[in-house]
Amino acid sequence: MFKHPLRIKSQTVVKKSERKALLDQLSAVYPSFTGRDVQSDLFPDGEDIKTLKVVAASPTAAPASGPKNPKDAAITPDTFVVYCNAKTQPFFVSFDVPSNGCAKKAFRNIILPTVYALWKCPKLFPLNFSTVPEVVGKMQNGADLMLAGVTVSESVTELVRNGVETETFLPYASVTVLGSNLPIAIGSLMMDLAELRSRLAPGGELKGKLLKTCHIAGDELWALGDKSLQPVEPLPPAPFSGELSAGGNSEKASTSAADTLVDALRPLGLAGGGSEAGLPVEISEDDMDALFQRVLAITLKSKFSDGKLPVLASTLNSQMMLIG
Repeated sequence: MFKHPLRIKSQTVVKKSERKALLDQLSAVYPSFTGRDVQSDLFPDGEDIKTLKVVAASPTAAPASGPKNPKDAAITPDTFVVYCNAKTQPFFVSFDVPSNGCAKKAFRNIILPTVYALWKCPKLFPLNFSTVPEVVGKMQNGADLMLAGVTVSESVTELVRNGVETETFLPYASVTVLGSNLPIAIGSLMMDLAELRSRLAPGGELKGKLLKTCHIAGDELWALGDKSLQPVEPLPPAPFSGELSAGGNSEKASTSAADTLVDALRPLGLAGGGSEAGLPVEISEDDMDALFQRVLAITLKSKFSDGKLPVLASTLNSQMMLIG
């Protein structure tokens, strides 16, 4: 959505009389944004909230023949309102999309957080999916995120299985790199909740397009900010890590996993590092082993915790990451 350059048409400051209404609107869409302490992390009291009206310089036109699959049909807006803090760091972006996906005159407003906001409030989206560093580069180029290429946490699986409030549910999700709690992208769901529920059920087929990339670190919306990258906080050690790590390397596995986000972003030129920025990064065999062990541990815990072992190698492989 933000692959093309953005042009700022105007910049204004939110009036004090409108500030509370804006924060209330954000709290209504994102319940975890409720609370003065949380809101102050993004928009401190006493500081201005700026709005930027921006337009995409080169909006992508849909093919004349139309998409082959109706689920691939998406109307990309070319006008956005970006909400920034006093330092013009973009935290939210608002745009209009046609209601019901096809109406020409009926529109509904969507407001999404940027990765800068998610780095401060990572739990804004109830749905989050993890993928491996190699997929980040493909998403950066506009590729969709496939269900077969993600790891789904138990909390997300339970949320989908138990059902969510469809009336207030926002069909978007955040994406993290495996081994990091830091969201790196936002995408719109390309399958409805009923289909997602059936595919995450025991015995379900983990295939199909899951998310269409809307915003990712490194795109033009990210470039409106200070282009910073927050440090990564490692996840707690994965279950079974002691049993799966040979030679007592479980600690090394957890620490190397915490660095995967920086490793993923460095080839894209987003991780800094002086003259090495933007150059491919060599990954050692130990790092690859640690990443594989972590993926395997999460798969065993989330997909086979009910004791349905042994399983065919092909079945286990279908539940793990598939990198095309």
